[in-house]
Amino acid sequence: MRQRQEWRRSLPLRLEAKPVEVYLDKLVTDLDKYIYSNNLCQEYISYLDSLGKPVERYSLPQQAGFNIFDKETHTRFKVPQFQRFGISELPDSSNGCKITVSGKEISIRGVSSSIVEKFLTKEFFTGNDVINWLPGFDWEIDIVPLLSRLVLEGIIFVDTSIYQ
Repeated sequence: MRQRQEWRRSLPLRLEAKPVEVYLDKLVTDLDKYIYSNNLCQEYISYLDSLGKPVERYSLPQQAGFNIFDKETHTRFKVPQFQRFGISELPDSSNGCKITVSGKEISIRGVSSSIVEKFLTKEFFTGNDVINWLPGFDWEIDIVPLLSRLVLEGIIFVDTSIYQ
């Protein structure tokens, strides 16, 4: 504000300007220090997660556990567009990760956090995509239970728009 004269002219003061100037300088300096010393983005996300669950979308009958893979490996999955999530490695150093979504935590073993992040950052993916991302995994034994869990927990949804 001090660099633009037209702004200064529009602020009439009926008192001594020096104390106000000093106070504003201190306020700007304190705000600058606060912004650089705190991770405001992460704090805001944590705050939003602490508020509780937002209105969740449901995908019945798939989310109830029925007909999840009616197209087998061609089943298409959708990740909610504005879903906030956090992914972290499990603390016991085993191969697995913890997903935090809408105030709930889901632990998944046997899959690294980078693979789970691939699931959650794509808008759509199919069972065939997951087979390509996890080449050493068996469809029936490993991948189906993983995707089923994510669907049942409401983290991903079966995209039914292509079936109509």
